[in-house]
Amino acid sequence: MKVGRCLSWMSAGVLLLGVAAGAAPAAKPVAETSRSDPAARPLIDATKAYLKDKQARRYDRAYAMIASSMRSYLTAELFRDTAERFLTNAGKPGDVQLTGFTWYRDPPDAPEPGLYAAVDFTAHFANLELMCGYLMWHQVADGQFRIVREEQNFIDRQAAGQMVPEQRDKLPRLFGCVSR
Repeated sequence: MKVGRCLSWMSAGVLLLGVAAGAAPAAKPVAETSRSDPAARPLIDATKAYLKDKQARRYDRAYAMIASSMRSYLTAELFRDTAERFLTNAGKPGDVQLTGFTWYRDPPDAPEPGLYAAVDFTAHFANLELMCGYLMWHQVADGQFRIVREEQNFIDRQAAGQMVPEQRDKLPRLFGCVSR
């Protein structure tokens, strides 16, 4: 298992915390759903709470939402240090928008069978030109959902400012940002 760490500030970067570094799940979605779907509501609320807790530096509360499989290699200290370094460099947090919700059943590259949900988001920070990512939730034995993967893709304003407009316009697609 790989854990991507934001050990030093990068102009453009990817922060991966989860079961496998790389692209989004290769499984075919069971269903893409509206964020207003009642079945999605608990995970929408949990995603908002998790992201808000991280932005407010309530790391213990955010870490409590992470699955034990992820905690086996992502200690609370590493989680806190990585999140703190990101916030320090990204600047003051702004709005977060949830942009997609997809259910997956038994993805072939998942460490365990079961029901998964990906919640895509974009976020605004004072020092970032673009930031997007997703949380992957897995339904564990007790029926609750826990985070098994987090991906954040970002580029700071200084690096983006050195790009020609045509390059900047391609960044959301290159980063895999979802805008449904």
